[in-house]
Amino acid sequence: MAEVAALVARRAGRLRELPEHDLRRLALGQMLAFDLRRDGDGLLVVSPDGSARPVASPTADARFVAHLGAFRRLVRTPPAGDADRADLTRAATALGRALFDLLFDEPGRERLRQALAPGDRALLLLRAGDELLALPWELLHDGDAFLVRDGRLDLVRSTPGEVA
Repeated sequence: MAEVAALVARRAGRLRELPEHDLRRLALGQMLAFDLRRDGDGLLVVSPDGSARPVASPTADARFVAHLGAFRRLVRTPPAGDADRADLTRAATALGRALFDLLFDEPGRERLRQALAPGDRALLLLRAGDELLALPWELLHDGDAFLVRDGRLDLVRSTPGEVA
C-alpha cells in the first residue's frame, strides 16, 4: 500500500506543492476513516489503522449534554451581543474538544498531525448510526482551532452497511 501511495504522490503531486488554483487541490489529501459502534453503554472507536478502543458515549456525559443544549439553543437566533457570542464560542469549543478527544487518542493525534502537514488537508470519514452522526462533528477542535471551519479537515458522514 505504501508503494502505491508513493507512486500516486509522485504522479499527482503533493497538495502543498500544487498551485493555489489547481483543481487537484480539491481531491488530494489524506483520508482518516473512523467507525463508531455502540458497545453497551459506551462506544467502540475503530481508528483508521483498524485498532479499536472503548470510550464513554459523549451523550452520557452531563457536561457534554449541557453544552450541546446550549449550543443548539444559541444557534437558533443571531447573537444579541458579545455575551451571546462568548457563550456560543464556549459551547462550540467544549463540544469540539470532547468530540476530538473521542476520536483521537495519542497515536491518532500523531496520525492527524502527519495528515495535516502544512498546506495539506485531510478527509475525515465517520461511519456510525444516525444518532451519533447527528452530533456537531463540524466543531472538531484540537485545542488551537476548529479544524473543519479553518479548512484543515473535510468531513463526510456515512452509515455502516449497504444502502437500501
